[in-house]
Amino acid sequence: MPSKTTSRSVPDWDQAPQFGRRDTLLPALRRLHQLCEEPSCIVEIGSARDERPEACLGDGWSTRAWGWFALQTGGRAYTVDIEPEAIAACKRLTAEFAEAITYTTSDSLEFLRTWSLAERGTIDLLYLTAWTILIPYAANTAI
Repeated sequence: MPSKTTSRSVPDWDQAPQFGRRDTLLPALRRLHQLCEEPSCIVEIGSARDERPEACLGDGWSTRAWGWFALQTGGRAYTVDIEPEAIAACKRLTAEFAEAITYTTSDSLEFLRTWSLAERGTIDLLYLTAWTILIPYAANTAI
């Protein structure tokens, strides 16, 4: 398993960027920060994809939340989407946090199936935004 650095910063919660679902995502990030003594690993299945400012209310732009948090705390965020156009849009939406985000164009089940604890460590938060269409398939598939 990779060694994680044990020094992590406390996020400046008042400086969190614009993203949707703040009433649930910020408390989730605060709780993650309380639970993890080391920098966190966040994996998001389904990337932010709509760049219109009003889209943060529907699409949520959660990748911005994960990237900001990872950058603030020395962690890492992974965002996975099967659509190259979604990854491209996500990169534009999260450019200011890109050094803390790994963008992957892939089938999410394959991505999770091939996750390497030795290379990447444990996943501390798994956010499944794209799985609503995968649930019938995932129920019959072992990850």
